[in-house]
Amino acid sequence: KLFSAFTQADNTTSRNYGGTGLGLSISKKLAELMGGEIGVDSTEGAGSTFWFTIECQPAINKVEALNSKRELENWSASKCLKLLVVEDNIVNQQLIEGVLDNLKHKVEIADNGKSAIEHIELEDFDIILMDIRMPIMNGLEATKIIRAMDGEKSNIPIIALTADIAKGNIKEYTDVGMNAVCAKPIDLPVLLKSIDSLLNEKIHTSTLRTVTSKDEPLIAYSNGGPAEEISFGQAFEKASAMADKESNYVTDDNEPLPAIAVAAGDKFKEVLVNYELNLKDQCIALKASIEELVKDSTNSEAHDTAKNIAHTIKGGGGTFGYHLITEIATQADLMLVENNELDKEDTQMLGILADALFLVADKKIYGKGGKVGNILLQGLRAFL
Repeated sequence: KLFSAFTQADNTTSRNYGGTGLGLSISKKLAELMGGEIGVDSTEGAGSTFWFTIECQPAINKVEALNSKRELENWSASKCLKLLVVEDNIVNQQLIEGVLDNLKHKVEIADNGKSAIEHIELEDFDIILMDIRMPIMNGLEATKIIRAMDGEKSNIPIIALTADIAKGNIKEYTDVGMNAVCAKPIDLPVLLKSIDSLLNEKIHTSTLRTVTSKDEPLIAYSNGGPAEEISFGQAFEKASAMADKESNYVTDDNEPLPAIAVAAGDKFKEVLVNYELNLKDQCIALKASIEELVKDSTNSEAHDTAKNIAHTIKGGGGTFGYHLITEIATQADLMLVENNELDKEDTQMLGILADALFLVADKKIYGKGGKVGNILLQGLRAFL
């Protein structure tokens, strides 16, 4: 059971340790993907030994980055398509619209499912890009209504754009009539190839261009000593001070931009500014909703608000290269989705995660955050 998702040895309400029970399940999958296995030898009252094996070859020389140069794709379209983008996050709207505009496509934006239905009733579209979690009407409800329409509009290809891509979720999307699923952060080649496939036509083509990035070690070497134990409070203060002092950790030039950001061209700089401003506001709103949950853990409105905000933060981070934000927000999102009833420990844990998210947003800690990110995650792991 230990290696199954969301399973813990102690499932009682009085357990001393938090967490979601995902770590060992993920570790098992990683070990198996690398040709190995994982297991545990345990004696009650004495202790446990967890072990894993993987198939690999030892390095002969010092391991260095293989890709000091990386290739990016320049995309072009052979015809103009009319697309409806259904997305409630304004920054995501701007980014997707910028990419599609550069491809000379015509784009209409709807910020919820109800608005999407109104657009479809008035206009014709070649394809629909549909977010799942939205206010007023979500993507699943909107898709059901579209598929029930009279005439050709009921057959418009719909691609789900979502950060929720678990196997069960994908089946739910296709069961209501969605034709394909693309994960957030959006992988541009996957999205464009999905569009071509659904329209049964080769519309998008790419050419490769090579850009030079900084050489950096493929493996981060440590001093070989054990990690220093540190509380979250200590980690938070240390990371905050370091982010103020060491600007090179905050603006991590070694982190390449995602392909969709590159494809947005000049529009990306404008969208990035808006993203960073919105991100800070979202983190403040998340902290406020969690404070309401601390006062009353049964407050369903505050719970739903926190869940929606955490999901939005998680989905946007990878798109803009804020990978540390994504890692922290994913933990908060999992807690809120899996636990409809939160106890005191849960709300305390969410408060800690919200503080960490705000620090990353406030200091603009880009990429994985370098040493700042490592210290912050070390403090979070000690608490979680």
